[in-house]
Amino acid sequence: MKREHIAQCAIIGACLLFCLAMVSPTLELSREKVQRAKCASNLKHLGAAWAAYLSDYGGYMPAYGGIIQFKWGVGSGWMNRLFPYLSPDAVGKGPSYPESANTKSTEAFRCPSLRRSAIDGRVFLSSYILNSRLYLDSTAGKFHPGRLKFPQKVIVLYDRNEKTAACDDADMTDEWGNSNGGDPWGRGGLWGSHTGSPPYPGPHSGGYNILFADWHVAWFGEWDSEKMTRHAVF
Repeated sequence: MKREHIAQCAIIGACLLFCLAMVSPTLELSREKVQRAKCASNLKHLGAAWAAYLSDYGGYMPAYGGIIQFKWGVGSGWMNRLFPYLSPDAVGKGPSYPESANTKSTEAFRCPSLRRSAIDGRVFLSSYILNSRLYLDSTAGKFHPGRLKFPQKVIVLYDRNEKTAACDDADMTDEWGNSNGGDPWGRGGLWGSHTGSPPYPGPHSGGYNILFADWHVAWFGEWDSEKMTRHAVF
């Protein structure tokens, strides 16, 4: 009887291990879906803040990221400028960078699927990249989404990956530093880099959440020239 009991326990244990092996990928997939949805929600909030900011400032947009200079709503970078629209009660309060990267008031700037720090230990305050080509393509730095020919295709913000640029870089201005458009893929940090390295997968199952100029957010597993562009065509 004792041997039979041991054998039964072994069979039950094997069944449990088998079930766990089957369930674990499903749980991981479900977890990623939740994180992707949270990331998309962040981008939608940032899009609403962008729209309000552009309305208040006559279409003038910040040209650069400026994470290092991030001071709770005080500064010239796009994160600084949008912060009061996202967390008005936190302006001028809270810890300085990098401690502010883990606070509730800066949560909208962070994708839950992207790890919190770079290889060198510096903290990512923002998980999102600004397509600063919008500034470069706009007359006198004025960006009016309503005047775009294809606002549903023009990229505004998108997920960063762990290897693109420095952790304190929230724009891709350096990707466009020469006349031919910068990086060989012409995609900023989307499946490509100006360093000449192979295309990089995004943080969501290899893909990216992207905020477009009509303020909708969509996930893409690969670059699609028919559905996205970094150039602002008026």
